[in-house]
Amino acid sequence: MKLLYKLYILTILLLGSFFSLAQNPAISGKVTDAETKKPLTGVSIYVKGKIYGTVSDAQGNFNLNISPPATLVISMIGYKRVEIAASTSPMNLSMQPSSEELDQVVISASRIEENILRSPVSIEKWISGPFSKVLQRTTSTDW
Repeated sequence: MKLLYKLYILTILLLGSFFSLAQNPAISGKVTDAETKKPLTGVSIYVKGKIYGTVSDAQGNFNLNISPPATLVISMIGYKRVEIAASTSPMNLSMQPSSEELDQVVISASRIEENILRSPVSIEKWISGPFSKVLQRTTSTDW
């Protein structure tokens, strides 16, 4: 009985060690602004060509459970996109600010009320049209 108990414990320990070896190492780091050296919040970090990704926290830290070799794509609005090879050591990434001119937006105003534009057919045309006889035959008391 003791031999069976020892064999059972040994099997559990071996299986536990196999599961711990099968885990992916974590890739972690910090994203900062290259000019001000302040941490960047909300930076998108994802693996190129995969669906794995994360976002940096309020201190600019990120953590991804993937194993190298992998290419990380780091992007944020207002900064240049960076592609870098992943490593298991803590990564300190700095992003360069970028300014790009966006497409122009044209805003126009109209004097016509919006609720008139909501109905596709005006009510006067509808009452005098082919439905006028149907409407006149209804038993509504307000007609």
